[in-house]
Amino acid sequence: MKKLYDIAIELTLAAPWLVYGCDPGRFGLDATMMRDHNGRFILPGSLLQGRLRHAWAEMRADFSLDMPEPERWFGREGNDTEGRGRVSSRNWAWSRNSREGNDTEGRGRVWINDLVMDEVRTEDALSTRVKIDAETGAASQGMLLMIEQISPPGKEVRFKGTWRAWLDDAEKNALPAAIQAGLNWQTQLGAQRSVGFGKVVNVAVDWKIAEKNDLPPVSAERIRLALNFDSPICVGSRSRRGNAFISSDIISGGTIKGALASQLRQKHGQPVTELKKTSKLAEYFDKLRISHAFPSNTQSRPAALPLSLAAVDDKIHDLAHLKTPQLIEGKAPAFCHDWKGKHWGAAVVQQGWGKTRSHLRVRTAIDAKTRTAKESQLFAYECRVAEESTRWLADIDLSAIPEADRNQVCAEIAALLQYGLGPIGKTDAWANVQLSTDVTRTWAEAEISNDQIILQLNTPALLIASTQIANKDNPDLQAIYSSIFTELSGESLELSHFYASHDMAGGKYLAKRRQAAENSNYRPYVLTEAGSVFVFTFNKQEAAKTALAAWQRNGLPLPTAVHKESGNDWKRNPYLPQNGYGEIAVNLQHGFEHPTSTQLTPCFGSKHP
Repeated sequence: MKKLYDIAIELTLAAPWLVYGCDPGRFGLDATMMRDHNGRFILPGSLLQGRLRHAWAEMRADFSLDMPEPERWFGREGNDTEGRGRVSSRNWAWSRNSREGNDTEGRGRVWINDLVMDEVRTEDALSTRVKIDAETGAASQGMLLMIEQISPPGKEVRFKGTWRAWLDDAEKNALPAAIQAGLNWQTQLGAQRSVGFGKVVNVAVDWKIAEKNDLPPVSAERIRLALNFDSPICVGSRSRRGNAFISSDIISGGTIKGALASQLRQKHGQPVTELKKTSKLAEYFDKLRISHAFPSNTQSRPAALPLSLAAVDDKIHDLAHLKTPQLIEGKAPAFCHDWKGKHWGAAVVQQGWGKTRSHLRVRTAIDAKTRTAKESQLFAYECRVAEESTRWLADIDLSAIPEADRNQVCAEIAALLQYGLGPIGKTDAWANVQLSTDVTRTWAEAEISNDQIILQLNTPALLIASTQIANKDNPDLQAIYSSIFTELSGESLELSHFYASHDMAGGKYLAKRRQAAENSNYRPYVLTEAGSVFVFTFNKQEAAKTALAAWQRNGLPLPTAVHKESGNDWKRNPYLPQNGYGEIAVNLQHGFEHPTSTQLTPCFGSKHP
């Protein structure tokens, strides 16, 4: 069994030095230095990892030195620049590989971090460069470069950081030694090396067993998982322009399961599927249901904002009870898709949603021979950073695990999470973890009465098969959803009306997975988005209450058409209830008032409901 080690790296450079940042800096600067999300000057971990790759390869190939294979520790190059489509599948792939033992994704074993300057510097030591005309020997017109600096030439600056890896007894000495040798192989780091920038003065690498955070086992049917990040995260990213990955605020349950599977595999050195005889957690891993983690500024987990909310002037109303369009006090209501800042701000405060901010990290692939940026290989992560008091809350549901084995599973989860949870997303972020049985939510759910049932999706759900809407310019969603919920409820519920939004998911990565597995034509996933609201009446009251209780506990099951098209196991379909999708809430007590009958006016020829 392996142990998790922290590898401490201290690297000293002689000024001047430059790693290009993307902050605009003060007026007149042409090149600014890279800073992290807290404004500290850094040497990015990705830069050092890239230089280690090249150094180890050179030391092996040119000097026959016994150095590690870069792919073994840092993974295959190019993973981060591949198109991922609608959803970043990084941790879903980790989960798949960790369960099956499939290494085709080329995932690394070392989780890198930035090296941060160990002291605050405020000196203004601006550096300049100018291009010289070859014919005249004079400065070229308009070729003066103003470079931000914070230390005078020759001044030593130290950077410190910690990387992580699961290692056995032989590896715990060999890997740190190889990292130190590879970094000492560098004469300079960063940009402008041809004029003496970034001279490497000293490298020190040390290791120790990662510190544990005492996590007493918590045994219950449902456990609250609180995640605290002190570094940026990039999860559920959407690539809008091909080379910019924009992170979501929400960490999916599949991402959390992927990180758990990865930790379990790294710790034992075996895929989860091969650990079932010795680990109860591995045996019941597929039965774990982990909800999406929402950012929260309280001890309670928020819910999605209902898509039935609409604003008139400064007032936000819930229109879930309205089956037909209505004017409110003679004005057309504005739904959330048309909201401006003040309405979003008011709704999010009531929702208890935690505050996050954006942090942009720009990267580029480097040519191993020229050690310059490759052409057309620039890409960026727009990450999310938690503001003070914000943490992510998710729930682990163990109700599908036999009660006799539940305590052992909970104990293994607590033991695994003593080091934190990670890596998460494209930035390989690690979270400190807390476990509890307090599974309160910001908005409570009212008892089911004999009146209408208002069901809301808290997370996206895969309810519609693409074949149901393919080649249809205007599909009848009322009929499609009515058929879906009739099937899922055993004809005990009748759909009255709904407020829903939809999204297409898929892209290159999932297309390759699907076609490789089935040798069939690619079809995107049709997701019903979080916040969608469905209003029902009873056909069979007791049967309906039983179905609703099961959905509240386990999430919405996959309809037959979806099951047939996309499968109902994690090997083919990442949008499963066990991965947090299809989470529902019934009759949410969110505090947004329904408009009164005196405020309503029928429109578009509709009758007052």
